[in-house]
Amino acid sequence: MENDIKTITNDPYLNTARLTIKNKRYRDLYIKKRIDRNFLKKKIDIDEYIFMSKGVSTLLFGLIFIYLPYLLGVIFIFIFISGLQLHIFERLNYTFTLFWAIGYEIVAIFILLSILKSTFNFGKGGID
Repeated sequence: MENDIKTITNDPYLNTARLTIKNKRYRDLYIKKRIDRNFLKKKIDIDEYIFMSKGVSTLLFGLIFIYLPYLLGVIFIFIFISGLQLHIFERLNYTFTLFWAIGYEIVAIFILLSILKSTFNFGKGGID
């Protein structure tokens, strides 16, 4: 009986069949992983990237949501509209909401460009 098992394991046809089954299993696993790695179906949890308590992170995001676009809007208007001249910038009668709206559009452009970049780099194995 032992001799029959050795004969079966040394059979080239059986080894080929085992190899074919093994390759098919690996191919199926690879295809499944590729399907799971679809960019649009990827789950994103913000807690994986920020190591703060929930209350602190909410407050921080609120402040960033208000002040970052405002500061970017002020910088954009100071550089591109007033031409880096303080006396022209002081005479502009822009409101907080206008500065914020311009800065918000700048932030939105950066976010959209980073999303576009990450879609092209997704699945390449490199650092995004």
